[in-house]
Amino acid sequence: MKKFFTILVLTLIVFAPFVAGAQVQGISNCSNLQSTGLSGVVNCIVGFMNTAIGLIISAAVLYVIWGAFNMIRSEEKREEGKQTIMYGIIGIFVMVSIWGLVNILNNTFGLKQGPITDIELIKVK
Repeated sequence: MKKFFTILVLTLIVFAPFVAGAQVQGISNCSNLQSTGLSGVVNCIVGFMNTAIGLIISAAVLYVIWGAFNMIRSEEKREEGKQTIMYGIIGIFVMVSIWGLVNILNNTFGLKQGPITDIELIKVK
C-alpha cells in the first residue's frame, strides 16, 4: 500500500504542470478539423506531438526517480538502481538535446511561423 501511494504522489508531481495549464494545446487544435481542412489536420498532428514530447520527458524523469528509490530501498538492488538512473539521465539528455536542436534549426531558418493555413499549402512559386 505504501508503494502505491509513493507512485501516486510521484505521478501527481510529474504531471502537475499539465493539470495547471488547464488546457493542453495539442488537443485544442483538433476541435474543428472538418472546417479547417488539411491545415487543421497538420496543426492537430503537430500539437499532439508537442504534447507527447512533454509526456515522454515526464515519464523519463519518473523512471530516474524510480531508480533512486530502488537504490535507496535495498542493498541488493543498489547496482540495478544505479543503472536505471544512468540510463534515465542519458535518455533525458538525448531527448532534450534533440528537442533543442530542432528548435535551433527552426529559429535559424525561420521555419517557426505559427499555424499553417490552407493558402500556404496551395501556394506554388
